[in-house]
Order: sequence, then C-alpha cells, then structure tokens
Amino acid sequence: MREILSIHLGQGGVQLGNSCWELYCLEHGIQPDGQMPADETIGLGNDSFTTFFTETGAGKYVPRAVFVDLEPSVCDEIRTGTYRQLYHPEQIISGKEDAANNYARGHYTIGKEVVDVVLDRIRKLADNCTGLQGFMIFNAVGGGTGSGLGSLLLERLSVDYGRKSKLGFTIYPSPQVSTAVVEPYNSVLATHGLLEHTDVAIMLDNEAIYDICKRSLDIDRPSYTNLNRLIAQVISSLTTSLRFDGSLNVDVTEFQTNLVPYPRIHFMLSSYAPVISAEKAYHEQLSVAEITNSCFEPASMMAKCDPRHGKYMAACLMYRGDVVPKDVNAAVATIKTKRTIQFVDWCPTGFKCGINYQPPTTGAGKYVPRAVFVDLEPSVCDEIRTGTYRQLYHPEQIISGKEDAANNYARGHYTIGKEVVDVVLDRIRKLADNCTGLQGFMIFNAVGGGTGSGLGSLLLERLSVDYGRKSKLGFTIYPSPQVSTAVVEPYNSVLATHGLLEHTDVAIMLDNEAIYDICKRSLDIDRPSYTNLNRLIAQVISSLTTSLRFDGSLNVDVTEFQTNLVPYPRIHFMLSSYAPVISAEKAYHEQLSVAEITNSCFEPASMMAKCDPRHGKYMAACLMYRGDVVPKDVNAAVATIKTKRTIQFVDWCPTGFKCGINYQPPTVVPGGDLARVQRAVAMISNTSAIAEVFSRIDHKFDLMYAKRAFVHWYVGEGMEEGEFSEAREDLAALEKDYEEVSAETQEGDGEDDMEYGEEY
Repeated sequence: MREILSIHLGQGGVQLGNSCWELYCLEHGIQPDGQMPADETIGLGNDSFTTFFTETGAGKYVPRAVFVDLEPSVCDEIRTGTYRQLYHPEQIISGKEDAANNYARGHYTIGKEVVDVVLDRIRKLADNCTGLQGFMIFNAVGGGTGSGLGSLLLERLSVDYGRKSKLGFTIYPSPQVSTAVVEPYNSVLATHGLLEHTDVAIMLDNEAIYDICKRSLDIDRPSYTNLNRLIAQVISSLTTSLRFDGSLNVDVTEFQTNLVPYPRIHFMLSSYAPVISAEKAYHEQLSVAEITNSCFEPASMMAKCDPRHGKYMAACLMYRGDVVPKDVNAAVATIKTKRTIQFVDWCPTGFKCGINYQPPTTGAGKYVPRAVFVDLEPSVCDEIRTGTYRQLYHPEQIISGKEDAANNYARGHYTIGKEVVDVVLDRIRKLADNCTGLQGFMIFNAVGGGTGSGLGSLLLERLSVDYGRKSKLGFTIYPSPQVSTAVVEPYNSVLATHGLLEHTDVAIMLDNEAIYDICKRSLDIDRPSYTNLNRLIAQVISSLTTSLRFDGSLNVDVTEFQTNLVPYPRIHFMLSSYAPVISAEKAYHEQLSVAEITNSCFEPASMMAKCDPRHGKYMAACLMYRGDVVPKDVNAAVATIKTKRTIQFVDWCPTGFKCGINYQPPTVVPGGDLARVQRAVAMISNTSAIAEVFSRIDHKFDLMYAKRAFVHWYVGEGMEEGEFSEAREDLAALEKDYEEVSAETQEGDGEDDMEYGEEY
C-alpha cells in the first residue's frame, strides 16, 4: 500500500483540511463517526482508500492526518464539529498562544515548543504505514503559524524522511484583499523554505477562488467554507487515483516527474472544471472537451495570474467519472492548436493525463440552445429570464449591461458596448469550443438602434478576426420608410451597413413596416404587435434552417446559400418572403398548391422589406420548400415563374434558381396567428431592387448630415466625424454597384432550364 499523510497547519490549513476530509468521507461512504456501512452500494468494494485512512481493530476508519494550530479556537471547531468522532484526539494538536502573524514566532519561539509533539504524532502515523509514499502539507503563508511553523516542520521532515515526496497546498496572499499587514514578510520567508523543502507546491489564493465562487456558483458573499469546499474538490480530484481504481491512475511521484523540469521550478497553478451551480448544471453539456477548455480559462485559475502572459512547461490533467481516453486525446489536441495557450518549445509533449472512473456529481441530459442574447440594458433580457422558456437557456447565455446605448451607434461601438464585448466573445468562444464542426454564425439585430448597430458592428469585426473563414449570416431589421422609432436611425443604419458590407457574407433585410402590412393584410390582425411580427419572421428563419435541422431530399447548407446567392462579395443584401401567410379561417378555403405558394413568394406585397422587385432585376432566388412537396411540382412552378414578364432576371445568370426541399412540415405556435398547413416555402432573393432601401436611408442621412445635426452625440463618445462620410461614401458606391449589375446586362429571354446541381 502506498500511503499518504496529510498535515494541516494554521487556521487556513486546518479549515481546508476539514473540508477535504468531509469530502473524502462522502466519496468513500464513511460516516462522520468513522464507521463504514457493510452495504457495498454505499461504501466502495475495494480498499484503495486506505492510502488515506487507517483501519482500527474496532473496524473504524481514521484519517492519516494531523491538524496543528498554535492557538486552540480553530482546532476546537473540529473537536466539537460534525466529524469530531472521525479523528483520534491526539491528531488534533493546538497550543495556547498564537503566532500573532509573525513568521519568527511560528519558527523560532512558540512553534519550536510544539514541533516535537507534532513530529512524534507524524512518526506514529508513519510507523503504521506499510509503504509511505509522502506527505501533503496544507498551510497559508500569510499568517504566522502557516509560514513559520510550516517552514520549521518542512525542514524537520526533510531531515527525518529525506526521499519521501512532499506536496504543498499553499494559500498565498491575495492581490487586493489582505488579512495581515506583514503578509509580504511571512510569504517571502516561507517561500524560501518551500523552495528548498517541497517537491511540488500548488499555489492558491483566496481572491481568485472567491471570484470563481461569485461568478460560477452565484454566491454573493462566499464564506471560507465555500472557498475551502471548492479547493477540496481539486485536492480530491488530484488524489482520486490514489483512492480509487481507474484506467490511467497517476501516482504522487508521477506528478513530480511530469511537472517539475528543474528542482526550483516546482510552483504550480491549479484549476478545476466544471465549477457550476445545480441550477446551471441543468443547462450544460459538460463534455470532456468543454471541461478541458474551461480548465485553461484564465478566470478558472485558483491563483491570481494570467497564463496568457507566460508559457506552460507542463500540464497534468486528472479526469474523473465518465471519461474515455479517445475524448481526452481529442480535447488535448484541440488545446494544442490554440494560439492563446502557449507551451515552451523545448517540451513538445507537455501533457500528463490521468483518468479515474469514480464520478463526481453529474449533470442532467438537457438540450440547450447554441445561442447568446445580448442587450446593453436589462429590461428585454429580463423578459427572457422570467418568461416561459427561462429554464431553456443557460443563465450565462443571457448577457445584459446596466446602461443603454441610447440610440447612439457610437455608445454601442466605442464606450458602453466596448465594456461588454469581451464577455460576449468569451461566451461565444465557449459555445464554439463545444462544436465539432462549427459552420458559422447567424446574427440577429436591428440597425436603427444603438446596441444593434454599434455593438453589432463591433461584434462582427471581432468575429471576423477570431473566426475568419466561418460564414456569417445576418438577419437585419432596417428602419421602415414611414414609421420611425428614433430620430437618428439614418445615422445608425448607414454606419452599421458599412460594417455589414465588410463583415457579413449574407445579410437578409427585413423591415417592420413591410411585415406589419403583411400581418394586417394576410392575417387580418388590426393592430399587429412585435410578437406577431417576430413570429412571422421566425417562420422564414425556421424554413431557411430546416435543412440544417431535419433530413430532406434536397438539403441546403449555409455555405450553399452564399455560393448560389452572392455573385460578388459586396452584392450580398437579400430580400425575403414567405408563403402561405394565412389565418386558420382562410386556410380552410385555400388549395395552397406548390405553384400557388411559389407565385405568392414573388408578389411585391409579400416582400419583407419595403421595396418593389419590379423596379430591379433578380440575380438569384433560393426557394426553400418544406412539407408535402415533390421535385416535379417545384420544376413546374419555377418554369411558370420564368415565363412571367413582371419577374425579370439578369441575363448573365441563366439558371437563377436554387431549390431545397425538406419533408418536415411547418410548425405553428399554438394559439398563434398562422394556420397549420401541409407545405410552405421561404424565398431568399438577390435583387437589384434592394438598392431602394439604401437610397431611402441615404436620403434621410443626407438631410441631417448636411446640417451636422446630432453629430456631437457621436463625436462625444469618441467616434471620429470622418466615419460618417466614409460610411456614406461606401453606401453610395454600393448603390452604384447595384445599378451596374442591373444596367450592364443585355435583355435575355430568361427561358433556360432551372439547375439543381448534382443533388437530383
């Protein structure tokens, strides 16, 4: 047997020890009085745990541990606590006089009086071992006992047990929070001892762990018990392989061999994942890849330092529970590809992994959207947090600030938005790391407001940097011609479009007025609400993404949209329409054939942005059918469309149509406006008529900007005035681009056959 003795010194070490042994007992089914029930479903059917516990003649299990403090109060908490019967009374040693935060008192005077008693007790425990592996020493180096007596004890252990491993779990002073003025003296003096007399020292600091408890466990004011229980999980995981069987068990000496390249370079950072509350665990997948990534997060480190400012020499990953080597290998391979995680070039392997089958507490098999919701003020996000689907989302997926962008692009982009963008990107990165083959992003925003335009542009820029070649599909709500929600909408829209031009691959344009009219006309809703409008837009988005979510005969991928709809990079602003938009009452009397719904999609009144496609030419149209649809009917419907003189295609694109068919019929929200139908179609089309939307906004922009009205609000937030004219010139060039693609063509007959590619 390879036993380990634990030595807990000073207030920090003793309280941490209390949490560790509480956890060990729970893991091994040992009761607070040291008894283990005969029922092997509670206790585990092997004796590996005797590395940490010794069995008495009476069949009781006692920790191989010593608790020491120079004053009695903290030790008295153990003597009178829940686990008081677990320990032998001689294992808890306390003096009568404190070290008073003074290293010298702990090392030379008060501590010197007690050290022989402690060593005598350690010797008795060591004599009771068949093959002592080493010691684990728990202390805080800011106080007098932990630093002074800790150093003295380490020196004496080196003399008495020379070649035995010594692992230190050392609590260092926090950067901001100080418990004693003389902490720096004690810490430097104690570190001098740790350098010489420990083999590995794992550094912890209360502030880092306090922050983890606040952020990840939603504890407003974490206590030392909260902190110690979290540290205990780390220590438990490191020692699991000594106490349970596993496929890749790691010994204490293996830690040293793999982690310490030179004797003095033996101070370690630690992290643990998942640190998650019961409420959040319900929403998390917690895959091997996800928890591995989480361990490398700077915010997960249990000492306040940023690993991005240095290089890793080695990393030891100790997995437990439902983990297989294949997943571990894949997770490690992913970590190695990350630019933010740098390893020294002289250590090509870098990783030591251990797997143990003894599980910690597990999550709950639930499906969570791969989505992030962001607003700079909380009220709209609070509706989701308290709404019907509140339990669907992980709390961290809903991010809100405290201060609105106040309809100002510059506030969303340069000031208020800038403060929140890293939090958003961090959450996106976590979601992306959890993907096996990320295809791209769908971004939903309105460019008339400050957050949608300003923060939207900033986020798109950052996504382009971080995820260069991934597709970015925008669903963008543009200001309506007649109805305005903000005076400065034209400014925000022009500035945001400047960003959309550069940082999206496809932008599907929507405007509330067009959809409002569709709801009034087709669904007989007198005064449509935003809910009515959004549910209709959701049908379009659902139809576009059906082929990504269900099987069909002609499934269309996100990149296929781009390939078929975007003839030139800048010409990527799309019109959308959907059919049938019909109330339950009317659906009862309608045939709704494939030909009928296809024709309906080309009606100017069906367009979800206010522009008339008869004033321009189509370059491409993507028709996404769902439900009871067969290719023969689609071919016939498209052939009919091509014969219509009102529907003009450019002659340099003879095929013009991309079609997708999916058998999943449309779903409607119960009690909603739309009728349940057998089939539906959504069309995304690229037409030069979309330039009408830009010219309308440009005209409004010019009227205001000629007077430099409202400009001071933007400049006041740190934006340069030159951005206005730069964005406006970009849009003027875009209008000209649309004019050219339409005007440069000679009129063709447009009668060629539709092409499906190789999908038939």
